Amino acid sequence: MSKGTSSDTSLGRVSGAAFPSPTAAEMAEISRIQ
Repeated sequence: MSKGTSSDTSLGRVSGAAFPSPTAAEMAEISRIQ
């Protein structure tokens, strides 16, 4: 997980498209990044 920003963006787009609402895991990752 070297590219945190790039990975976060890609995952965000894919996850957003696949899941309408953010999952607990995603929220935790976002909180950790910020």
